[in-house]
Amino acid sequence: MDKIKAYAKVNIRLEVVGKLPNGYHDLTMVNCKVDFYDTLEIETAHKNQVTFSKDYLNHIDYNYCLYILDEMVEKYHIPHQKIYINKNIPDGAGLGGGSSDAAAIINYLDSKYRLKMSIDEKIALGLKYGSDIPYCLYNCACFVQGSGEIITPINDYFSTIVFLIMPGIHLSTKEVFSKVNHQSKPIEYENVCKLFEANYIEPLMYNDLEPIAFKMNKRLAEIKSILEPYGKASMSGSGSTIFFIPNENYSVEALNELLPDCRIEKCHFLSN
Repeated sequence: MDKIKAYAKVNIRLEVVGKLPNGYHDLTMVNCKVDFYDTLEIETAHKNQVTFSKDYLNHIDYNYCLYILDEMVEKYHIPHQKIYINKNIPDGAGLGGGSSDAAAIINYLDSKYRLKMSIDEKIALGLKYGSDIPYCLYNCACFVQGSGEIITPINDYFSTIVFLIMPGIHLSTKEVFSKVNHQSKPIEYENVCKLFEANYIEPLMYNDLEPIAFKMNKRLAEIKSILEPYGKASMSGSGSTIFFIPNENYSVEALNELLPDCRIEKCHFLSN
């Protein structure tokens, strides 16, 4: 049996810059991975199977981890697999947990069976099942455009601690995006790289979906306002996780006193 990690993603920046012909929103994002992850246990089996530690996930109608597994086994004629996913990343938290699981399966099977898939092949496969999956194929910071399929790695790495503040609030990504009624002027890749090189990402922390999510659930706005005197805070994805970079050394215990109703994880950003 092999064990692999599927790391959570954080949207350092998320801008809605237009609408695409396929109806999806045109986005510009700066995405990073953090050392907070699900664990996948994988072994060969007589038939393909994907199960989860959270039982309700075993009864969902749309198990795209299984669909991707089925497609790869059939296309590449590799052995059937039994996959058990120990869920640690919350659902509906803007951290790409399910997408990261799916991407980890693609990368694992490609490496395990020496399929020699190109990154474009992986992205095309992932994009069929979720717009976050293409980025989740990478374990580094990236500049992401379109509906998630145009990905440019960022070579510089910034060293800082980040706290994930998870209030256990589930927001519908579809509903959040349905309420978008403006467009932003996108940040340029070169400016992002300059801030990374300077190890100064706080100016990048921005999310066009924040005002919408905060109207949908006022507790999210309260959490950000509580954190702001102590550092920089921003929402990831369509919510509900708020990620926080403190001005000075801070502990999980101190944040638990401020926000006793939230799950809090102290993390580091992943580098290449």
